[in-house]
Amino acid sequence: ARARKTLAIQSGEPEAKPKTKDMFVSDYLEERVRYYLGRGQEGYARLVSSLNKWVLRYAHKMTIKTATKQQIQELFAPICRKLKPMTAKNSFLTLNPQLRAAERDGLIKHNVFVEFAAHEKPRATESERAYLTIEDIRRLAQTKASIEAVQQAFLFTCFSGLRISDIKELT
Repeated sequence: ARARKTLAIQSGEPEAKPKTKDMFVSDYLEERVRYYLGRGQEGYARLVSSLNKWVLRYAHKMTIKTATKQQIQELFAPICRKLKPMTAKNSFLTLNPQLRAAERDGLIKHNVFVEFAAHEKPRATESERAYLTIEDIRRLAQTKASIEAVQQAFLFTCFSGLRISDIKELT
């Protein structure tokens, strides 16, 4: 948006007027989903779409211009009760870039997300992690697997340290 504005000024075109139309947050999030899909960012589009389902369920009448900190807190109260802490936190964090985009697009003058102090944002709880010992990995390597390729892929991740998503990129 900023680059387009700079090019327009340099070429002598009249400056585009900011959007003044108010719209429901759910409609704006739907626009953002289409935007991410158009850029090939399917994963992020799914995150925004998931957030939008909660908005439609708990804050369907909230508009982008009049959204307040209190409304967002009321939206996330049931989300935090119903979802796991990390999922609630990620949903909350997904909202900020959408509000920043609305601010850039001229739909809002102030991103209310910045009003949230750290202690007011949903937090993820520390998860308990268990690690395989070298003895565990040896036992797995010696065990007969029903699908040998899966076993080999798992052992490869153990020895390489690559995540499954990284391995999928290799093939």
